[in-house]
Amino acid sequence: MIPNTINEYPLWSLTFADLHAHVIALPLLLLVLAGALQFVRAHADADERPWRRIVAAALLGFAVAAAALTNAWDAPLLAGLLLLSGIAAAFAPGRLSVLSTARAASSWAVAVLMALLSALPLWVRGGGPPGFGRNGEPEPRGADI
Repeated sequence: MIPNTINEYPLWSLTFADLHAHVIALPLLLLVLAGALQFVRAHADADERPWRRIVAAALLGFAVAAAALTNAWDAPLLAGLLLLSGIAAAFAPGRLSVLSTARAASSWAVAVLMALLSALPLWVRGGGPPGFGRNGEPEPRGADI
């Protein structure tokens, strides 16, 4: 055992009902995956109505925002999944063309816009967006004077 580290095994939270954000976010991640699949499927059929592509994109964007707000550590993963779903949608009709790329790009823009519009008003700004750094002990008051 390494001192001063977390020594839980990966299924600890599920086994002992230790409710953390990453546990709450699991169903939302499944929703994002289902939304990404529907987004790509909506682009696979060239005769699909445009409003169905837009609705699939908006729902995907909302699901990504809900998952990112639930567990901020998933935000890079969700952004990558959103990017991959846009690329897959461009290739969904069977071959890459200018029309399929334009359709996928416009729908992808709707998904990204919906994700941003849904998440940004609720994103906690106290410490800034989640990022990397070292959590240390707080400095005593007056140390910065």
